[in-house]
Amino acid sequence: MVRLGWASDTGLGVPADPSQAEHWYRKAAASQNLWARYQLSEFLRRKGAHKEALSIVDELAHAGYLPAIYRLSRLLEAGIAIEKNSELSAYYRDHAAAHGHVWAGRERAMAMIKGHMGPSKVIPGCLSLAAVLWRSFQLVARNPTDTRLLR
Repeated sequence: MVRLGWASDTGLGVPADPSQAEHWYRKAAASQNLWARYQLSEFLRRKGAHKEALSIVDELAHAGYLPAIYRLSRLLEAGIAIEKNSELSAYYRDHAAAHGHVWAGRERAMAMIKGHMGPSKVIPGCLSLAAVLWRSFQLVARNPTDTRLLR
């Protein structure tokens, strides 16, 4: 059902139809599958329904779903549908990174490289970025659908 929603959303193989996409995403999310619920939240976010998307992301993040934890950090950093909070954003980003989410790890490493965590973290940031890149290649080789790769 998620894949049908995605096809209708992107127009790949079928005519693009946002209402049909939403129908399939919601139907899939009703199964309580975490990935399906996350995909619905991403669709809603792209559609501009930020409050509803945030509600789903917040629930999934508190259930420990890594892509949602990372997305919550991004929403907090940008102040989208929620009050901007850079400290809480960094907390969620670092939590997701510590549990192997590659995009969170990449973002954390880049913050270190740019000196946002102090000059003493620049070189460790470079090493961290290399480790994240290596880990992402390993994950893709083993399982390209691993949730630690979801943005």
